Amino acid sequence: MTTKNSAIVLTKNSRKYIRTCIELILKQDYPDTEILVIDAGSTDKTIPILSEYKSKSSKPFRIIDAPNTTIGKAPRIGLEKLSGDILAYIDSYVKLPHENWIGNMLKPFNDKGVGGTQTLAKNKDSDIEILKKIRFSFGYKNNVIDVDL
Repeated sequence: MTTKNSAIVLTKNSRKYIRTCIELILKQDYPDTEILVIDAGSTDKTIPILSEYKSKSSKPFRIIDAPNTTIGKAPRIGLEKLSGDILAYIDSYVKLPHENWIGNMLKPFNDKGVGGTQTLAKNKDSDIEILKKIRFSFGYKNNVIDVDL
């Protein structure tokens, strides 16, 4: 059984990079991945490019228009909208290194039900409420298990 993953892509005026980012996510061999793009008010051609990929994607693909937010607040919107069990934040300029990246990152969760991320490790006492729930649901109480893949 595989874990459902949400790849949350943060954008704002990302037309130069977004094609490469989305294409590399779509090429991932992990079968159960949704793509959720949070756009923080792009005024360039980012949205039309994303709409093109959304119309052709075989993976669940949503675009959330969030013009009244900052790119720093966009992850909170992503957390509220995702449908996956595990999430990966990917900035629009990031190039995933290979087609197995998502599967490799999720392997510890699928094999042992545990894993670690810097997001969950850093802000233990100041997390927004949803991060506390995510940490608790995966057994993150006092210890974080970091996995080097």
